[in-house]
Amino acid sequence: MDVDFEEEGLSHGGAGSWVDELADDSKHGIPKGENSVEWIKQDQKDVEDRLDIGGLKEDVKVRPYQNDCIKSMFQEKNGSIFGRSGIIDLPCGAGKSLTGILATLRWNRHTLIVCPHQKSCRQWREQFQKFTNCKDGQILMFTSKEKSILPNIPHVLITTYNMLTFDQKRSPLSTDIFAQLSDIHWSLTIFDEVHSLPAEKYREIPNIFKMTIKMGLSATIVREDGKIRDLNHLIGPLRKQIDIKPLVEANYLSRIHYRFVHCPLDTTFKRTYIDWIGRKEFFESEDIESETSFGKVLKALYTFNPRKLHVLACLLRYHLIRSDKIIVFSDDIVGLQKFAYTFGSLYIDGKTSEHDRDLRIQAFKDNSDGTTNILFLSQVGDVAIDIPNANVGIQISFQYGSQRQELQRIGRISRINMESEGKSNDSYFYTLVSNDTDEMKHFEKRKLYIQDKGYEVKRLTTFDNVELEDEVSTCWPDKPLLLNNEEKISFVDTILK
Repeated sequence: MDVDFEEEGLSHGGAGSWVDELADDSKHGIPKGENSVEWIKQDQKDVEDRLDIGGLKEDVKVRPYQNDCIKSMFQEKNGSIFGRSGIIDLPCGAGKSLTGILATLRWNRHTLIVCPHQKSCRQWREQFQKFTNCKDGQILMFTSKEKSILPNIPHVLITTYNMLTFDQKRSPLSTDIFAQLSDIHWSLTIFDEVHSLPAEKYREIPNIFKMTIKMGLSATIVREDGKIRDLNHLIGPLRKQIDIKPLVEANYLSRIHYRFVHCPLDTTFKRTYIDWIGRKEFFESEDIESETSFGKVLKALYTFNPRKLHVLACLLRYHLIRSDKIIVFSDDIVGLQKFAYTFGSLYIDGKTSEHDRDLRIQAFKDNSDGTTNILFLSQVGDVAIDIPNANVGIQISFQYGSQRQELQRIGRISRINMESEGKSNDSYFYTLVSNDTDEMKHFEKRKLYIQDKGYEVKRLTTFDNVELEDEVSTCWPDKPLLLNNEEKISFVDTILK
């Protein structure tokens, strides 16, 4: 049945943006009509197929743009509800989970939610419990650590991409639940972090399982391999894109002040860096393992640049005086731990247990003793970790030119801090970049992307041509932040081993 609904306009992010890739099928060789997604009429007679998880709690405030997202996929006409598949793009911190919950309540049928990992599964369940009147046991889980027997009534099941594509031998319980899951006709499937779906391991999920309405959610719809355009036929077209600027103006998101700092390489480190650049031809003639080691040495040199540590120390002191909540991002685990120990701060990396991770995040949130306003965070914090109240991010190392990571990290400090009444809703994000190294090239790619997404990026020149040693020793008199020449040489030797 064709329903003549008014199509939502698409907001383009500039020439060549991913919005163009999703909106224009013809330039990717997809025949006209092959990717058309029809409105599907919900059968109102099947009362037994309806979910029974209650509605929203009375104190939940739905934002206008979230309602707009739902209207782009679900509409009512002549007493009937219609739905269609597609993708919703919301900025980080704009309430992606609540939007998915609104979709679940609007369609009100069997719902499958697919997440990148079990931590995000837990967060989705917590969001259902926070925003809806669901009862204990009504939001079910199918992860490696938690498995629920599926009832014979409509329900919400939260699982991961890996659990749906696991091709090794399963436990008897997992095998039984997977068989149940495969037999159910999922009326609504929500793909969280939908940019993950085009991966070779996951892309067959929509074909393997019985799915009617497919909804993709993401704040960072970008892939380095160019496969983002495959979402057109895996899910459907872009239905709604919410831009950052109007949300900031409406006080739904923090205003991000993005600054980058050029950090000259320390003399000892620069000498070693130049020496290794001169060996590049030798390493390129060797096997790939040696070439990888070559890259790791260069990255370690510009990551552990002492000048970065000095700038970091000054920024931390400045924002601690303001009682700000600070996240320090580092892809390098050794650097993450070393710097965290140096400043006596909490850190979370991939080896931190789930229990300890929750304790450290809670300590950072509460800060009852005034000593836990800094949290050092590795790549594990890029997605699906709820870190409330953070309003400063300092990036000391990053994953080369990854555009998605840049946006995800900015998203960690984009939420409005409702608990700080009277304070401004301004947040600050800094990236420290070692001069005259490959790091500058990688950062340039990330910078251009976030500028295209609407962020204003400026260079912070406060530390230019300034000898920071005196400032650092004054700010942190009890911390070993200043290295003498022998210590620098020893540090470099450690990097080269």
